[in-house]
Amino acid sequence: MSVWVDLNAAGFVIIQSAVTAELTRTGAIHRVRQVLLGRCPGPVRVTLATGLLSTVLTNDAALIAIGSLVTHGVRRPHHVLLPALVAANSLGAITPLGNPQNAIIYAHYRVDAREFVATQLPVALALMVPGLVYALLRAESPTPTSGPNPKLPELAAMVMAAACLLMHVPLYWRFPPLLAGYAALRPRAVREVDWVIAVLLTAAILLPHGLRELGWHPRISDPFLGALLMSQVISNVPATVVLAPGTSDWRDLLHGVTVGGFGTPLASIANLIALRMAGGGVRAYVVVQSACLALGTLAHYAVA
Repeated sequence: MSVWVDLNAAGFVIIQSAVTAELTRTGAIHRVRQVLLGRCPGPVRVTLATGLLSTVLTNDAALIAIGSLVTHGVRRPHHVLLPALVAANSLGAITPLGNPQNAIIYAHYRVDAREFVATQLPVALALMVPGLVYALLRAESPTPTSGPNPKLPELAAMVMAAACLLMHVPLYWRFPPLLAGYAALRPRAVREVDWVIAVLLTAAILLPHGLRELGWHPRISDPFLGALLMSQVISNVPATVVLAPGTSDWRDLLHGVTVGGFGTPLASIANLIALRMAGGGVRAYVVVQSACLALGTLAHYAVA
C-alpha cells in the first residue's frame, strides 16, 4: 500500500476541517442545519441529518458541526449527541467519503463505488437501529437557529476535495494547490483547522508504514474479527493501515473496522469527540455502543 494513497484521507480531513471552521465562524453552518433539519428539529431528525452529513463530511466533522449547533439549551446533551454519534459512525460508513478508514480501503483496493455502498449498507443499517431507538426514547429538542448561506469558496473546496479523493488523485498532486488556494481566500479558516486531529490521523497512518519497513507484517485468518478487536485498542484508522497489507478480503476488513468503531472510546475519534461534548452519559454510551457492536456483528455474519 502506498503511503501517498493512505494520506489522501488525512488531506481530505484537513480540507473539510478548514471549511467547517469557516462555516461555523460565519454562522453559515446554521443555514446548513436549517436546510437539513428544519427550524425546530426533534432528536430523530437531528440523528438522521448527522448521519446524512457524515456521508460527505466524514463522521468526525459531521458530529462536530451538528453537535455544536444542537446542544444549546438542551438539559442533557448526551440525549442528542449519543444517537447522533451512532448515526455519524454508521451512516458515514456507507460512502468512501464518510470516514478516513473508508477512504483508505477504497483507495488501497481501488473498489468500485457502487460495490462499496452495497457492501456497507446492510451492516450500516443494523448499526443505526440502537441510535434511532435511543433518540425515540430520550427525546429532547434543540433550540432553533439560522444563519447566512454558505459561500462559493467553501462549496468549491469541499466538492474538489471529495472529487479528488473519489478519483484517486494522488495527494501530492491535488492537496498542496487546493489547500494553498483556499488559504489565500480564507486564511483564518486554515489557521482554525483542528490540527490535533489532523496530526493524530497522519501519525496513525505513518506509524504502521514505519513498522512494516522494520519487517512487521501481521497476517490474520479472520480480517473481520481481527479488525474489530484491534480497533478497540488503537482505533479503526490505524487498524485499517496495519491490517490492509495482510489481507485481500477488503469486505471483511471494511466491516471489521466499521463495527470496530463502536465500543470503547478509543475505537473511533468520533467517540472521544461525542463524550467530550456531552459531558456525561457514560452509562448510556456503554449500553448503546454495546447494542451496536452486537447488531453490527450479527449483520456481518448474516451477509458474509
